[in-house]
Amino acid sequence: MIKKVIHIVILFLVLGSCRKAQEVDLILPGYDGKLMVECYLEPGQNFKMLLTESVSYLESTVAKPVRNALVTIKFRDKIVTLNYNDKFIDVKDSVKYFNYVNAETLVPQDFEGVFELYIKDEQGRVATAFTQITRPLILDSVYATLSNNTRNLYAEIADDQKEIRYYRFLIFQEQNQGIQTQSTIVDNQMSRQSPYIFTTPTQIIFKSKSDFFETPKGIIDSVALRAIEINQDYYEFLTSVYNAQVANGNPFAQPASIRSNITGGVGIFTGFSAVKVKVKVP
Repeated sequence: MIKKVIHIVILFLVLGSCRKAQEVDLILPGYDGKLMVECYLEPGQNFKMLLTESVSYLESTVAKPVRNALVTIKFRDKIVTLNYNDKFIDVKDSVKYFNYVNAETLVPQDFEGVFELYIKDEQGRVATAFTQITRPLILDSVYATLSNNTRNLYAEIADDQKEIRYYRFLIFQEQNQGIQTQSTIVDNQMSRQSPYIFTTPTQIIFKSKSDFFETPKGIIDSVALRAIEINQDYYEFLTSVYNAQVANGNPFAQPASIRSNITGGVGIFTGFSAVKVKVKVP
């Protein structure tokens, strides 16, 4: 008899759990958007910056443009003003778009001076940052190989690993340089951790992915390499962005925060000198 009663109770519990789920309205706390900054200084190019405002995680848009802010970059005894452009500016050899630019002034080849960024938007929010431009790295050689029907691109760089240095390698299909198909970020102490970089006593050697050259339309016959020595701020920013993308939506990943050198906002203000090489593929 007791067993029968238990079975009936269990049956009612199961039937009760099958009821239609009820909707619950959650009142979430308000979200204050933050200034999001991406500003890259490259000698010989115009001063340019992307300025947006972060939005709540539940909003459909990733970020929204910040219009009509006061944006200046000070270096030496000069102050350059960047003006808002309502049409996002696409820059050749870049996957970035920018909405603030100074079309008259080029970034100087100054590897010793400090550049100071100042931003003040219409709401009175202020963001500042400082940076220097890294020197062009020394490419000993760049070449592509074909072995056992496998193609690889190699870039050899002078580096004795006596002090930590940071690198970024981007490979583009030459006919479409605006879209990178491989981006590798490493430091010269990571040769044992990355399959795309290894060392000799005097060099860092970067290796491309083997399947990079294979496309649905066949084997590509030429590529463009951008090799850059970057500073620690940019390295930490890029790696934190990658970690945040991996963690997003993954319940087993550790929460990741963006490493930023922007005071009063989030993002990166940095300078570098990219070395660009086009390579024919066997």
